Amino acid sequence: TADAREGLGRFPDGWADLIVADVFSGARTPAHLTSAGFLTEVRRVLAPSGQYVANLADGPPLAHLRGQVATAAAVFPELALA
Repeated sequence: TADAREGLGRFPDGWADLIVADVFSGARTPAHLTSAGFLTEVRRVLAPSGQYVANLADGPPLAHLRGQVATAAAVFPELALA
């Protein structure tokens, strides 16, 4: 077991077909797992056709969620929200 960001550093480039983030501290994802640096590391570990899935939570006015989407859009060329 390791912190998610620290643990990603142990994997080689292109290793994963799927990475799922479902990490919460209370009602929010810890800040160090919401940065462009973390998502860049996720992208590095993903295979070229790999996918990153994140469970994000927020309440009105959805400022935290909007920030997360903007950060992901800066790192990944395609996004889908459900």
